[in-house]
Amino acid sequence: MKPFNLVLIVSILLAGCAPTTVNTPTTSATVTTTLQNETSIPTQTVVLTSTSTPIPIPQAPQWTGSVAPSLPTDGGVENRVYQSGRDYIFEVSTDGTIFQYQYRPSTGSLNDLRLKIGGGRSFLPSNFGGPSIFISGIEIPPWEFASNFQMSHNEPIVTGNSLEIVWYARSGEQTISYTYRFSLMGKTLTLQVDSDSTDISEFTLDRSEETPGAKLLFIPYLSTFNVLQYQDHFITAFFDWTKSEASSVTGLSSTFSDQSLYFGQTVRYIANTKNIRNPVHETVYFTVSDVLREVFPNIPNPPSPYREVLANRVILDMWEGISFDTDKDLLELLRKKNIKDILFIEHVWQKCEYDNCYPEVIPANERLGGDSALIELSKTARDAGYLFALHENYVDIYPNASVWDPDVVALNPDGTQVNAWYNESTQMQSYLLSPSRIFDFAMVYSPEIHRRYGTTASFFDVHTAANPSYKVDFNAEVENNSRMSFTFSEYSKLLAYARLVHEGPILGEGGDHFLYAGMVDGVEAQYLADESGSSSTTPPIVDFELLKVHPLMVNHGVGYYERYFSRFESQQWSGFTTENIYNYMATEIAFCHAGFVPSPNRLGGASNWIEQVEREVELVLPIQKECALAVPLNILYHVNDEFVSVEKALIADQAWQVFVEYDSGLQIYVNRHASENWEVTPSSSQSWVDYSALVNGKRKDYVGNENLDSYILPPGGWLAVLP
Repeated sequence: MKPFNLVLIVSILLAGCAPTTVNTPTTSATVTTTLQNETSIPTQTVVLTSTSTPIPIPQAPQWTGSVAPSLPTDGGVENRVYQSGRDYIFEVSTDGTIFQYQYRPSTGSLNDLRLKIGGGRSFLPSNFGGPSIFISGIEIPPWEFASNFQMSHNEPIVTGNSLEIVWYARSGEQTISYTYRFSLMGKTLTLQVDSDSTDISEFTLDRSEETPGAKLLFIPYLSTFNVLQYQDHFITAFFDWTKSEASSVTGLSSTFSDQSLYFGQTVRYIANTKNIRNPVHETVYFTVSDVLREVFPNIPNPPSPYREVLANRVILDMWEGISFDTDKDLLELLRKKNIKDILFIEHVWQKCEYDNCYPEVIPANERLGGDSALIELSKTARDAGYLFALHENYVDIYPNASVWDPDVVALNPDGTQVNAWYNESTQMQSYLLSPSRIFDFAMVYSPEIHRRYGTTASFFDVHTAANPSYKVDFNAEVENNSRMSFTFSEYSKLLAYARLVHEGPILGEGGDHFLYAGMVDGVEAQYLADESGSSSTTPPIVDFELLKVHPLMVNHGVGYYERYFSRFESQQWSGFTTENIYNYMATEIAFCHAGFVPSPNRLGGASNWIEQVEREVELVLPIQKECALAVPLNILYHVNDEFVSVEKALIADQAWQVFVEYDSGLQIYVNRHASENWEVTPSSSQSWVDYSALVNGKRKDYVGNENLDSYILPPGGWLAVLP
């Protein structure tokens, strides 16, 4: 692959656009390049002016621990591994209950693994999980091993709390071997799978079997797999995304029968353009517990250094594509109203409009006012004390960009270019910029965006929204090709780089963002809906977000309005009612997210937009300031006039009314029930309250030191109390 002409980008980027004056030290370098297009252009000499010393690419992520589920303490749990007849037993004793993972080597698949809880009947957590093997161009799944292979294994080796077994799948003259290493820690059975063979194309965790009455639990923000609720127990099965060598790690979520559900994951090892696969290296965690939080994965990322900054900001998100002068007028109006503590994102500003010509975004769009007007908008924001961010994207590259080069596009296994976003309005297909080449563009555009427009934050589109499994380059000429982990690493490094460039927090798009928690400082926290099809009608189960994500980042909102109120693929773009808006704010408060306000057109115009900014600043911001850096001590749900654990709320299917107590003393009550009011009587005296409640039958919003004996919270109502 030919090296990319980085100087070509610089020449195009600087051509015909005078740099702005900045109060930062600069260095100059003279560079020479040949600009290439349909006509011959002679070699030009341009002067590249940049801010100080170029910022180096950060190192790959450094994990701070394991993603394996963990217990709050090690006390009260005993593990032992022993053999009983043909079975190897991995036993967990805790609180009077015994969990047994029972392994009987027979098929070479995970059909050999059963789970027994207490005195109940054992069942299959991974019915025919295991490897799929390519033989003579045919993929053989694990449930067809018996009819296609002669299966054998060595004598299992038991050492302490672990067992190692090597399996051999023989077909004619060909033998594929793979190794299982089981080990037990806490309530988690770990399975490490390794093979030197490049003929294993998949490893699936398949589905449960013999689990009548089980149900899939959708947990907001735990986006890549589900929790299986079976009787009064909770089970997860997932791959360690920090150790996987697979091309993709994707979730399974469906019902096979009344006693069998897909709830785990599958990894795929996809051949590259030279038809070569990576050898298998995977770590799987099976965890069972009566306590929901004990089956959640850990997120071993360092916390964001901008949590305190974002705890004190409401996010204004401008997508309209109206003139920069109009946006400036809106900010000036907010300033005159003495509205502070804002982070303003300008999404539509690019040279060729939104979702077009990427990554070529400079100079700013002339229809909207060009560079001079965008610079004035930035200055207005900064003069008001607001953080100012522009939209960036180093995932999509468009063929109509001056910097287009097919050699930087990721390839499918068949050698075709990987499609990325399709812009329906322009009918322009973009392509996936190879993760190995993102810094070719980011190191030019990001510093120049910061230099010209005085950014104090940035918004990175797509990177944190999509499972990195869907952004993989299979080009055999690229180092680390066909690996999801490489995409994950490069995107993580990019976020760290952008944080240094813009000298402020990096925000992103919500979706699969828990993987990047702390590496990105905050996202518009979209969560996918459960079977209802709408986030707004999905129970606000806050436990995973507050216990695992919240300590690492400060998210904002609960997704774009059109997504939060959507049903499946049908998006609502306008016409949001006052009750819709209270539902949205109540959900922000339940998850302790920063306030978020969409574009004026989502809310019916500028006056409604100003009103909603005032609501978020006056009502949500005071609560987020108290909870964003605090640690949740108690998370309870109001069910049948009692405060119960999330486990009991889920079993009762009534997780709509939430109570959270933080170590700061803050207590929050949120009613997300669709139709029922909730009467709340605080357990202690109140020095400060923030509520949206019914007073004399009408909704009243209040922040201050007013004390009431009780509060009636309507749907979309809340009460925050400081004792």
